[in-house]
Amino acid sequence: MPKNKNTEDEKGRVHRARHEESDSESSDISESVNYRALRGEEKPLEQGLQPPEGADQSKTPLQHVGAGSRAKTKSAFVSTTKSKRTAIAWAAFTNPTGTGRVAKIKATKDDMDISTTKGVKEHLKVEKGTAVNSAKASKEVLTKGGIDKSRIMEVKDVQKVSQEVARNARKQLKEGKTVVHEGRIVEFAQVSRAKATESKVKLKPHGALVLGKESSLKRENSASSLSSNSDASESSKSSKPKKKKKSRRM
Repeated sequence: MPKNKNTEDEKGRVHRARHEESDSESSDISESVNYRALRGEEKPLEQGLQPPEGADQSKTPLQHVGAGSRAKTKSAFVSTTKSKRTAIAWAAFTNPTGTGRVAKIKATKDDMDISTTKGVKEHLKVEKGTAVNSAKASKEVLTKGGIDKSRIMEVKDVQKVSQEVARNARKQLKEGKTVVHEGRIVEFAQVSRAKATESKVKLKPHGALVLGKESSLKRENSASSLSSNSDASESSKSSKPKKKKKSRRM
């Protein structure tokens, strides 16, 4: 059976094919909003988002994207993404603690949207290559010189959870229920795409929850406990002997 292929929309943005172990990828792009997975020291609501101290003003967008976080001398660009899911994945799955934060940012005409074919040609000045693939895959947007705090719309906490917990929370959110995880209201839930390590070992997807304010609801109403109850129920069903077998023992 042929595998699903990645597709491009009318702007040349790449949309990945659905993986059988991940949630279906519906478009989460908004032209008026960008997102960023925050570093621990960043305080966007108070200070905005600034390039690292000593940033090289002469570095080009292509150099910024090509070097990424490995660059010894950082550029004056701040990277964001058009994709909420991408920001959540970076915040939850790349942090060893499994927790992070995501900023929602008002987009402006000064942003360099390099997630589209037009943007890549205009700002990266190339059409192919690793940098282009990276920019399109992460739906990247660049802002030179930093992002003022007036553009920060909100900052949310993100937590990595098992895919079972995330899917359970996602299901209940779709049903219009209030979902609580570890005392916090769950506002959004997603499951990551399955990945393979450099040694080709396949990793199972994980889930992530976007958490809101604290809740007064009891823990038994939380996504995690409901997932545990569900798992226990399934385990109980599978381990329960059939009636015929039970009658033979009597």
